[in-house]
Amino acid sequence: MKLLFVATCSFLLALGGVNGASLLGITDGGNLPTTSFSELYLLSQADGTFVKVRDLNNTYNVPNLDNLGEALGFNTVTNKLYRYTGGTALASQKQCNVIEIVNIGEIPAVINVAEECPGYPTITGSLEAVVGATTALVNMPDATNLLSTEDEAVYTHKLSDGTLTKIKAFKFDLRGIGYLNDQYYGVGVSEDFGFPVLINLGIDDSMPLPDCGICPPSVAVEIEITSPDFIPSRVDGLAVDPCTGTFWTILFGAFGNQLESLQIATLALDGVATLIGEAPPDLEALAFGDENCPHAAGSEGDPHFKTWTHEQFDFHGACDLVLLNNPKFDNDAGMDIHIRTKIRFSWSYIETAILRIGQDTLEIMGGDLRRYWINGVFGSGGSDFPTKIGGYTVDYVKKGSGPSKQRIYTVDLGKGEKIILKTYKDFVSVDLKAIDDETFADSVGLMGSYITGHKIARDGETIMNDPVAFGQEWQVLATEPKLFHSLEGPQQPLQLCEMPAKRRLNKGMRRLGQPEVEDTPAVTISQSAAEAACRRVTGEDHDLCVFDVMATSDIDMAGAY
Repeated sequence: MKLLFVATCSFLLALGGVNGASLLGITDGGNLPTTSFSELYLLSQADGTFVKVRDLNNTYNVPNLDNLGEALGFNTVTNKLYRYTGGTALASQKQCNVIEIVNIGEIPAVINVAEECPGYPTITGSLEAVVGATTALVNMPDATNLLSTEDEAVYTHKLSDGTLTKIKAFKFDLRGIGYLNDQYYGVGVSEDFGFPVLINLGIDDSMPLPDCGICPPSVAVEIEITSPDFIPSRVDGLAVDPCTGTFWTILFGAFGNQLESLQIATLALDGVATLIGEAPPDLEALAFGDENCPHAAGSEGDPHFKTWTHEQFDFHGACDLVLLNNPKFDNDAGMDIHIRTKIRFSWSYIETAILRIGQDTLEIMGGDLRRYWINGVFGSGGSDFPTKIGGYTVDYVKKGSGPSKQRIYTVDLGKGEKIILKTYKDFVSVDLKAIDDETFADSVGLMGSYITGHKIARDGETIMNDPVAFGQEWQVLATEPKLFHSLEGPQQPLQLCEMPAKRRLNKGMRRLGQPEVEDTPAVTISQSAAEAACRRVTGEDHDLCVFDVMATSDIDMAGAY
C-alpha cells in the first residue's frame, strides 16, 4: 500500500530534506481533546514550520496496537522508522511499530504503518523491561539494534527477535537519546535540581553491550539546558542530524511571564539551546527520517581528510598531493585541487592549496602574510577580489583579528555548489559542497569516489583501506601538471612523501582514534580544556577540533572550525 499526499508535495519540498536529512516528529496523541492518536509530522529546520504527513491511528485492526506515540528512531539500513507507543504497565498495551518512509520531502509515502517490530516486547531479566512507557529511541551503528529507555534504564532492542537487554540505569527519566562521535547522549530532567539537562550517557558503540541485570544508578555529567530568552521546564526527544551532527530537541517552557509553549530547538554540547520555532501541539519525539545529505568532502589543516561519504582519515606525509582530479568538469574544461603538506613536530599540516579550473589557477598559503597567487601572479591583502577563476566568481572575506584572523576564499559553482578555501594561522583547509551528482561524479583523488566514497587507487578499481598507502598513492606524479608557483619538498619520481617517525601519543589523544606519532612536544592543554574550546563544534568535526587543539597546544585552533 502506498499513500501519496500530492496536495502537500510542494510545501514538503520546501520543508524536507531534498538536500539534507528530513526532520520528523510524532505527537503523543493522548493529551489533546481533539485527537486520541499519534500523528507524524515533517518539520522545517529553518523556522520550525510543520506539516502533518499522516495520522498513525489504528486503522488496520492490528491486535493490541496502541495509538499513542512515545519514541521514534530511524534505521539507515532498512530505511524504516521505528515508533514506540506509550501505554500502561501491561506489556500487551505497548507496541513497537514499523513506519517505512519513501521519498520523504519529495513524494511522501508511508507504508506498513501497522507492522509490529519482531518479538516486542520480550521480558529478559528485570520486570522493568516492560514497565512504564518507552520514552527514547535511537538506531545503533550496526543497524541491527535499537537503543531505548524504559523508566530510568537503557536497553538494547534486537530487531531480529525483539530481545531487550538492560545495559545501564540512571537516576533520572531519559526523554531522548542521540548518537554523535561514537558516544550516546541523552536529555531529561535532573532529579537533583529539577531542570532540563543534556547528558553524556557514558555508552560507546562497542558491541555486544553487557547485560547488567539489576544495574546500579550511573553517575552522569549533567549539563543544564539554557536559552537566553526562554526558560525551559521540560525536554522531550533528541535527534542528531546525520549531515551536520546538530542536536535537535523539544523544549517546553516560557518567554518571561508569557504562557508556556512547546518549541523546537537545536542544542549545543554546552547545553545552550537555539529556538527554531513553535512545535506542533503535544509533539513527543524526533528522528531524522533519511540520510539525504549533500555531498561534502575536503581536508582540514592538520591534515584530516574527508571523503565524499564523510569517512574521515589522516595522512601525515609531507609532499604535493592530488586532493581532487575532475577532468570532465564544465564540459571537459577540467578541475584539479592540489595541496602541499609540511611536517611540524610529529604531524603534518596543509601549508598551501591550489585550485585549477580550465586555464586559471588560484593558490593560497597560510601564514600572517596573507599570500595568494592568481594565475601565478602574487597578491596579498585581498584587494584582487572578487575575481573569476575559469569563469566562476571567487569572493574573499576576513573573519576575526590579530593572530586568529581567518581568510576565506569562496568559489561559487552555481546551483548551491561551492569550493571553500580557508586559512587559519599557518593552516589551510579545503571544503567542497556538491548538490548535482553530475558535477563531481567522475572525480578521483584523496576524497575518494564520489558515488561510493571508497578510497580508490589510480587504477580506478582497487579499494585501498590503508590511509598511509592511499596518501602515497595520490602524491602528484612527475607526469601530472605542476600547478604550484614553485617546486618544494619531495617530488616524484625521485622522492616519495616524507613520513614522520612513530611513537605513542598521550592517552587522551589515542582515545580520539588518531595515529601514533613521534617527537610530539609536551601537551600543555588537557583534553577537558580542548573539549571546552571545541564545545560549539558539532558533528564529525568535534573530535578533529579537540585533537588539533591538543596537538598544537594552541587553544585558538578551535577557531579554525
